[in-house]
Amino acid sequence: PYCSLYDEGYTSLGRVADTAPCPALAKGDGKYWPAYMLSDWTLERAGRTKKKRKDAADDGAAPPPSSTSSDASTGDDSATAGTDGSAGAAPLPLSPPVVGLLVIGDEILKGQTGDLNMREAAVALRSRRIPLARVAVVPDDLDDIVAEIARMCQEVDVVVTSGGVGPTHDDVTLRAVAGALGMPLVRHPGMVRCLLERHAVRGGAALGAAALDKMALLPRDGVLRYLAGRDEWPILQCRNLYVLPGVPQFFAAKIHAVAAHLAAGAEPAGRRAATRKVVLSVAENSIVGHLNEVVGRHPHVAFGSYPFVDHPQFKTVVTLEGKECPQATRPDVALGTAPGRFARRNSWPVDTAASVPPVVRFTPEEMEQHVRAALSDLIALLPGESVLRVDREDSLSTTPLSRRK
Repeated sequence: PYCSLYDEGYTSLGRVADTAPCPALAKGDGKYWPAYMLSDWTLERAGRTKKKRKDAADDGAAPPPSSTSSDASTGDDSATAGTDGSAGAAPLPLSPPVVGLLVIGDEILKGQTGDLNMREAAVALRSRRIPLARVAVVPDDLDDIVAEIARMCQEVDVVVTSGGVGPTHDDVTLRAVAGALGMPLVRHPGMVRCLLERHAVRGGAALGAAALDKMALLPRDGVLRYLAGRDEWPILQCRNLYVLPGVPQFFAAKIHAVAAHLAAGAEPAGRRAATRKVVLSVAENSIVGHLNEVVGRHPHVAFGSYPFVDHPQFKTVVTLEGKECPQATRPDVALGTAPGRFARRNSWPVDTAASVPPVVRFTPEEMEQHVRAALSDLIALLPGESVLRVDREDSLSTTPLSRRK
């Protein structure tokens, strides 16, 4: 079974006396990222104390699986174990994980209902400075879901699914997750208890045997995460994959809890991104040359341009956001990733990790400086009187933030 110590930052296990969390996974607050977040596997044994004599069993230890789950038979989160690690650990070397969202449901593709969960996920993740890099929508088809999960697991660090977890014939997400990850479905005692207890508390009709039997079958290495508190339904985590319900009000609560869990203290609470929004009275096509010039001058700033066709006053909105990493040190660039393809930034292969340069990240102050410089250049080049307003945010609403309810 999967050892819960890997969730606490241990990457190589030996005896208690010579095993500590890997210092390369330290967050800086006494806690550690899980083992699968280690970017350089040459540091796998960095938490091990050197011994005078060779211990064959220890030296032959295999690296942990890329997983953050616990044995399904426990039914709950694994208990915290191990030590807090050594003092003076290395600063956090990793960017937040790149996330992919898989929306599952025939009703979305048929236009029977609109999808609200993609936007909710984007808002929740961005509020924690976690990039959402890919979104896919697939029907309630087992093979399609398996194929898309397998594809996403190769392209992003964390996969979140939405929908297909109910008791009916078309709810096949759990079977697909098990198939994509190579796990059998097993009756999960913790899920059985949860189903019976929650159903009784809410005073519904008796839970049918068929529904109970189906919903209690989970992938073998899955773990129930109570990220939103013990009074809420748990979230199923299977390795780097989180299975969420498709009902929008349920999904919303869960995705915010997952976002907070993934952020894991990487960004101090309340820290704002370095962003600006410029509202213009001129059409987008009239500023293309000026905008291209500023974009070329400021590679550390991401620009967006959005036309407003029917608004009587606002014709174009330009957004600016400071990039966290210089382009040349992004892992996908360093690894020679083909254009248009996503890369797993925090899970580089062992055989290339030694040649990959460390990820350089700008400080918030540096990102703010980059945005200010780009904004100054942009305004200097734009036609006179065309700038109606500059806001310290980058939503596409033309209503000032102070006036929104």
